[in-house]
Amino acid sequence: MAARVRRWPGLLLVAGLVLGCTAAGAPGTPTGTSPSAMEQPSRPAPSGTPAPPTPAPSPTCAPGLALPSDEPATPKPTYTLEPPTPVFSPVRTAAPAAHGTPYTADDLWAVMCTERWGLAAQARQPWIAAALAPRIWTYDGQPYQELSVGARCESGDRQCDLQVEGTPGYAPDRDASDEYIFEVLFETRTIEDVDVGLGGFPHERVPEIDRAVRALIGDQIGDRQFQGLSWLLQPPDDGFRLRYGHGDTEGEQALLVEYDRATNRVLSVAIYQY
Repeated sequence: MAARVRRWPGLLLVAGLVLGCTAAGAPGTPTGTSPSAMEQPSRPAPSGTPAPPTPAPSPTCAPGLALPSDEPATPKPTYTLEPPTPVFSPVRTAAPAAHGTPYTADDLWAVMCTERWGLAAQARQPWIAAALAPRIWTYDGQPYQELSVGARCESGDRQCDLQVEGTPGYAPDRDASDEYIFEVLFETRTIEDVDVGLGGFPHERVPEIDRAVRALIGDQIGDRQFQGLSWLLQPPDDGFRLRYGHGDTEGEQALLVEYDRATNRVLSVAIYQY
């Protein structure tokens, strides 16, 4: 199932990201914890924890995991309004463990075998599941409560755009999800990282992190408003990227801040101009 995505050079923003002021209108204060994460460029996997080679699963789906039927599906009802974002009942709290890759090639192949819509037939291959396994990281190293894989192939059998989206067990809705985007190259049987959007962290921490960062570099933030937050793949294990700005207007200079929550340190500050 593909997510709605809006792209900027070097920056990706999942729909539903931007936060404004509080109901009282206080500038720079997060309205809550609903934003999908501010996206960040694709990053290599954290060093020091190399994932072992993952063998490809069987080229056929296991019994009970048959590929979708070619029979026409029952049509969906017509909506006059866009359906609301599904709400979940959190099944657990975030684990204290560090980031990790909880899925094997067989796990992902099982998901691909049961994807009924949104996954092109040519992208439903075991070697792709094996290539994805060491690339799907979660905030606390635990499996998602909901995981989907989708792909669009517009260049015949040569290339596909593949999207993996996962919602953690502690998330209240799909706005608190992680999204990975890859390019599948069939001639070389490889996949390449394109973008990543890491919103799958405990969003109740947003106000605390924003206050901590403002206390450290409030003079640099100035009157910019908090606009989004994502967790970082690379160490530290409790690192975040925050975005501050005045809006999405042309010529605006937004502030991108990387922050280590464990040590309460600002790691970097950068200016991004639209």
